[in-house]
Amino acid sequence: MGASSFVTELRLCSPKNMNALDNLMTETICDYLKFWNSEPSEKRPRVLIMRGEGDFAFCAGGDLGAAFKGLKADPDVSLQHQFLHRQFKMIYNLARVDQTVRISILNGVVMGAGVGLMWHSHIRVATEATIYAMPETQIGFFTDNGASYFLSRINGGDISLGLYVALTGYRVRAQELL
Repeated sequence: MGASSFVTELRLCSPKNMNALDNLMTETICDYLKFWNSEPSEKRPRVLIMRGEGDFAFCAGGDLGAAFKGLKADPDVSLQHQFLHRQFKMIYNLARVDQTVRISILNGVVMGAGVGLMWHSHIRVATEATIYAMPETQIGFFTDNGASYFLSRINGGDISLGLYVALTGYRVRAQELL
């Protein structure tokens, strides 16, 4: 993260893992958000720009590969619950950063926790390469990261596009996002 008195950039820097959130990334973002939320408003960044490193993904969600490796190394599931709790708390705290304009640059894959990260942005910029989805529903998991709240509020004409995405895990392309 780079910081100045007016603009701060949050760059997810794990392009080999499609910028999936691991424990360290989540903790780092949580620490910044905790700091910003504790500061007087005049000391908070005026603009927060969020984007993913590389050309392939903004954020593919939580790093499930790292989570499964962690379970093999230490079968104590409470560690994985802590990771999910921290991730959900991070997205909640991001939504609460007031008086800071949040901009998300959505180049490439935006899925799961990546959707949660970008949803609370005031400005969302999708490129022609953007693919948006909540793939956890394809494996029978409920939509998380606040998605059950915000997907239910997306209208897509005669049907609710958000409901369709939430129930099917459908991958929405950039043109459809408009």
